[in-house]
Amino acid sequence: MSGVWDLDTDTQLASGDAFGSFLDFDLKSGLALYRQENYDPITGRDWFTVEVRNKVGDLLMSLEDEVSHEPEAFFVSEGQYVLKRTNDPDSLELTLELYRVDSGERVWRRTPGGSPRWRLSQDSRTLIELLSERSENAFHTAIAFDTLTLAEVDRCDLSGFKVRRERNYLTEFNTPVVPLAGQSGTLLFHEPSQSLSALPELTWGFNSMSGSPKTSADADRVLLHNYSSSRGNLAWAVFEARTGKRIATSDELQNSPYPFLRIQDPALSPSGEIVFRIVENGRIEAWNVQSKSLARELSYSNAPFTTLVPSADDRYLLALVLDAAADDLMVLIDTETNQSVYTKLKRDPDIFYPPGNGSTFVVGFTRTLKLSPSGTRFYLSTVQGFEAFDLLTGETVEDGAAFVGKAIASRYVAGEKCWVTVFETGRVRIEPDDASAPNRWLQLPSTTGVEYAAIDVQSGSVAFQRDTAFYITHPFDEREDQWIGNLSLGIYPISLHGGGKWLAAHYRGICDLETESWLSLGSEFYARYAIDKEAKRCALYDPSRDAILIATPSTEARVEISFAEGFSMSNALAFSPDGEQLYVLVSPKGGDFNAQSIRIFDIASGSMLDREIPINNAAEEYPFTQMRVHPSENSLVLGRRNGTVRSINVDTGALSLPAFIEPLYSADWDNGIYDLSAPSPDGAYRFADEYGDLYELQQGAARQVPLTLNLTANSESVLNFEKASDRTYWIQYSKDLGTWTTTPDQDAVKLWFAKQDAGFFRVFESDPSPTESQALTNP
Repeated sequence: MSGVWDLDTDTQLASGDAFGSFLDFDLKSGLALYRQENYDPITGRDWFTVEVRNKVGDLLMSLEDEVSHEPEAFFVSEGQYVLKRTNDPDSLELTLELYRVDSGERVWRRTPGGSPRWRLSQDSRTLIELLSERSENAFHTAIAFDTLTLAEVDRCDLSGFKVRRERNYLTEFNTPVVPLAGQSGTLLFHEPSQSLSALPELTWGFNSMSGSPKTSADADRVLLHNYSSSRGNLAWAVFEARTGKRIATSDELQNSPYPFLRIQDPALSPSGEIVFRIVENGRIEAWNVQSKSLARELSYSNAPFTTLVPSADDRYLLALVLDAAADDLMVLIDTETNQSVYTKLKRDPDIFYPPGNGSTFVVGFTRTLKLSPSGTRFYLSTVQGFEAFDLLTGETVEDGAAFVGKAIASRYVAGEKCWVTVFETGRVRIEPDDASAPNRWLQLPSTTGVEYAAIDVQSGSVAFQRDTAFYITHPFDEREDQWIGNLSLGIYPISLHGGGKWLAAHYRGICDLETESWLSLGSEFYARYAIDKEAKRCALYDPSRDAILIATPSTEARVEISFAEGFSMSNALAFSPDGEQLYVLVSPKGGDFNAQSIRIFDIASGSMLDREIPINNAAEEYPFTQMRVHPSENSLVLGRRNGTVRSINVDTGALSLPAFIEPLYSADWDNGIYDLSAPSPDGAYRFADEYGDLYELQQGAARQVPLTLNLTANSESVLNFEKASDRTYWIQYSKDLGTWTTTPDQDAVKLWFAKQDAGFFRVFESDPSPTESQALTNP
């Protein structure tokens, strides 16, 4: 789940997934920039659109691009303009364009030739053009332009610098002073003056481990690391950012040579006058940059500090120990008195498993430091989310406290009358049916985040894989947490059954959590399986034999079910609520993979009932791959990878109209994990898409509405019917009144007549009551 959040209010300002690929966001205007990939199944045309939307998702501007692949774009001048990279339609040369957002008018267009790259300054005032010949892999010229007028403001010769041509055509700088380092020189850009400086024969630039470049508050000075630093070479230096003049080096700001690893992460004060550097464990030196003299020495115990952060007034220094293998420490030191203002220890989750599970691979817990733009707060980011602190007091600030990341799975636990949801950060939300009762939160002991999770619908037990072990917790009863070790990495899917009695895992099998032993099933355990409500039987689909094995581990009984001639490919399995029948979602052998149906098997006899429930998928639709059973009614819920959900009555075979959660035609649904819950007793069910967005759906009513089929002036067929803004509409078309294809696309009639001469159409309108899919707020 991506996007932009207001940390003070915990509200999402822009979604990163709702309208395609998230490109940019402008804080002042509140506008968001997206890129969508489009495909017209009628003509076979594919193209990209770059879209500008406001806070509520309204489309303000759209730019089509049929030439360029995945064009980049950024806002300019506080959201008033959009800068977009494309290709010239005739020559296919790389091209840059600037558009006004309010009118969509193009302001200018530039095609310099060769193989250029462009970099936009952080404040968007300056556009840097880096030129190279197609046959060369290095830039020969850098030109700085005023972004709005395209007037040249500076130019620099890069010949001999060997600044390598990067793959990205258009990117945006995120610091006011930016070095572009080559093998034989560095280009330095200074945003306030819009100037370019050449640093010949020096390879100074970024250092991901230390956050270089580091600038003073006014961006007049910058600390850069040397790419080729090695024993005997300079590690870093401080420069005048506008001219590129070197002020002081790592060798000049030391009394005697220090151990090599201790000179890699200095800190430049906001004033630009002081450099703080770690000398040895617990010892820090503060050097005056201009006079190159030692200003003061600081010390704290024997702490192996790794990161230093000066306060805005240079007086205080935050020293941190950020270590993935141990607990982390943060200390604020008063640089005038050499006294600590506060000391805080941040403990890691327990990453050691109890004895008895054998040796196992363990990943450490990493905290990453982030600073607020004002410098008054700092954040420690982990896979569990992030914590915010006031830099001067060390007190926790409740910024972003509600951020939980992507939703992984959500299930209704009837015995506890609540929904249980697991998020990628390892946070677990327990939502009671009683609206007056507050939500309860748990934190799973994850060190690398949660990718897959299982929730038992009877007990509310939760399981996930951490490294090479399964962790199971039981938040509603007195059972102790459990670890099941000695596993391979990345096991999915997993599920819990029988009140947390069985844990089922793809390829690994079923673990009896009461005995912590793996059951003997008599067959390989594949991804398509079903377990009955009481966790007594399991049904396994064996693709090698195209058969289903029903096993009762307690009695070692086995029943094998073979498909009738003409059917194969079990997409999903599910036991009936009483456990006496098995529902199997199948496809015809040798036929259309999308033309699915449900077959019902009697478990006692192992025979297939003489009854088929057709689903009648059309060729244009995706197949269903998930199937869930209603706990109290004889109905099923079917889920499709592209976000379509339908329910079906087992007794009558009646199939509901679908809920279209995601766009019907979407290349994004080729991969990724999604999760569909079983319905709650009142019929609500939840769907977590591959982006981590969580939806709750409630089945409602719809009615057929009158419509007419008309021809437009250019002889195109259109459906006309009255529409209400607060309703959802489904369009269905058919060739023979037997098989109907359902779509939310009101231009579907064009698709139909592109392939057929005649057809039948009907339109359904949702009931005005709020029964349609509802996106759950997921901060």
